[in-house]
Amino acid sequence: MTLVVSPAAGGTLTLAPTSLNFFGTLNSAAPSSQTLSVTAGSATNFTAGASVQSGANWLSVSPSGPLTTNQNLTVSVSLAGLLAGTYNGSISITANGPTRSVPVTFVV
Repeated sequence: MTLVVSPAAGGTLTLAPTSLNFFGTLNSAAPSSQTLSVTAGSATNFTAGASVQSGANWLSVSPSGPLTTNQNLTVSVSLAGLLAGTYNGSISITANGPTRSVPVTFVV
């Protein structure tokens, strides 16, 4: 599935995939990172960031901050400081005002 974001100016952003799921086991290595693709028909400025709703700071995106399309972002999770459970977070993409979130679920 693909999420299309239409900024006020610049190109239309396409985000793929529209959600990410990670599965991890305590006392083992973190799951492999996943790629979030941000593309547009013309060069478009955007910012990217990660936030969590619960648990330690287990979610990260690289690169983050001010970026220009077309860009593949690496989304990673960490088991550090987490207990068994389900954790929710998001990757926020902001282009010329509107912000769209790609939900991230981490099951430990």
